[in-house]
Amino acid sequence: MFGYEPDAVIGASPASIIHPDDVGEVHRQMHPLAAGSVERMQLTYRVRHQQGHWVWTEVSFSLARDEDTGQPASIICSMRDISE
Repeated sequence: MFGYEPDAVIGASPASIIHPDDVGEVHRQMHPLAAGSVERMQLTYRVRHQQGHWVWTEVSFSLARDEDTGQPASIICSMRDISE
């Protein structure tokens, strides 16, 4: 969807391809999810395509918890292009 090869993004910060006008709000909105106070959320923001243009995305996030401790373990996301 964004034109990147896996090696170009594995281990990279997601913020590096989020539009500068959106990255602060994305971080602010994600904080409760990462802290475990909400289980899921949906955000809309722009992501830079490998060719340089911006792609409007709708992203659904879900919190995955450690089975033993119940603590937040990871975040699963599903993205779709909503540019049009």
